[in-house]
Amino acid sequence: MKTIPSMICSFFLILLLLPDPAVGSSDWVEYGRSDQGDIYLYHPATMKQKTKDIMQVWVKVVFSDKGKKHYAQWLKNKGEPVEGYEKLSHTLSLMEIDAKSPRFRILYGSEYDMDDKELFRGSRDAPWKDILPRSTQERLKNNILK
Repeated sequence: MKTIPSMICSFFLILLLLPDPAVGSSDWVEYGRSDQGDIYLYHPATMKQKTKDIMQVWVKVVFSDKGKKHYAQWLKNKGEPVEGYEKLSHTLSLMEIDAKSPRFRILYGSEYDMDDKELFRGSRDAPWKDILPRSTQERLKNNILK
């Protein structure tokens, strides 16, 4: 019975110890923008080939004013807390891209306000999702799998 709580604690400890790439680093590469004006970037130095078909990379989204409102509304619609999200600045996510099939998943994410205060850390979106044509995920896949 002690094994399951130990495994759960170990999982969360690993999440806390995962290094975030340097947020202010100039090594981020832009790969797209949303209709709201949000900027999508990836950090090439963090790219890791996890398996023959799976590539892992850190992704950053810098929110526009319109994007902040849109994201806060999306969280609210899901029943998530939105306190502090009026100052949302950016998110960092560890993403996996499948080179063989058009799919991706987010393993880990953190959200920060304009003062670099962490608003959220953890996993909100672990299942695999399809990569839609002309989406930011498709642009990311095309960039990292060149």
